[in-house]
Amino acid sequence: MISQRAQHRNGFSLIEVLTYIVITALMLMVLFNLLNAMMRINSQLRVAHEAQQNVRLLDNVFMNSAHNTVSMTDIRPDPAGVLFYTTAEKRFSLVPNAGRITYLEESFDQVSSQWIPVGNGPITVTTSKATISNWTVAPIKASIGASWRGAVITYTLTLGDPANMYNYYQANYQMIISLR
Repeated sequence: MISQRAQHRNGFSLIEVLTYIVITALMLMVLFNLLNAMMRINSQLRVAHEAQQNVRLLDNVFMNSAHNTVSMTDIRPDPAGVLFYTTAEKRFSLVPNAGRITYLEESFDQVSSQWIPVGNGPITVTTSKATISNWTVAPIKASIGASWRGAVITYTLTLGDPANMYNYYQANYQMIISLR
């Protein structure tokens, strides 16, 4: 009798197999959801890093150039908004161009009496993944009648597709720069 029972215990019962399948399926679902959440978080972090990189680039370019600014000219409603002069014969501006921001440095040519781009012309400051909109540069005066003492730059930075909330980022930024 003992040997007959041992022969029946060689395999798994249907209940044991179904229990194993259910437990394995539950564990796989948990692992899949965890992996999916990690991929979404990674996507969000990549977009946030890209946004931070664009803001930092824009901020660094402007801060390094504005550090030497001695005067400004308000050219609004031109998209550049303000021309920043480092000397009487050198100036720069930040200009929106097809959803990106370009840095344009110019030098005054005495012979032609015209402003000529320095180097290879405009340099794109923002990355190709970012779109800049609502770009405004406005000069600031310390008091009525005084000369321009600073500038306010406001813009909206957008990355990714709005249809994909995990790869999409949009925020409004504002920089206030004062001249020495």
